[in-house]
Amino acid sequence: MTLSDLINRTSPPVPFLEGDNIPWHEPAFSQRMLKEHLSQDHDLASRRSHKIDKQVQWINQELLSSKPAKILELACGPGLYTNRLAALGHECVGIDYSPASIAHASEHAKQDSLACTYLQQDIREA
Repeated sequence: MTLSDLINRTSPPVPFLEGDNIPWHEPAFSQRMLKEHLSQDHDLASRRSHKIDKQVQWINQELLSSKPAKILELACGPGLYTNRLAALGHECVGIDYSPASIAHASEHAKQDSLACTYLQQDIREA
């Protein structure tokens, strides 16, 4: 995309007009990204656990008043937020395009008997 393209494009821009450029749904790429999401060495794909814990605590207390809620997380990745929120008594649905992330999230939700449903779908079509 050139500078002229940016200046002259419709306002507001048409979502996803440039197409898909990241192969989230491809198994090998999905598996590599899952490794990055779960890494505690950086905050590049997902935040580290201690940060997620603080954010989930804030969401639960400040936004939800610690009352059970139904939560939909779009682009949920490996369920790092939804599984924590479900452990606090919320019913969660997560949607992500990455098969490795959805498999990871589903496995952990089932293992911990959490009220989470995970769907591998493109959120633009879900």
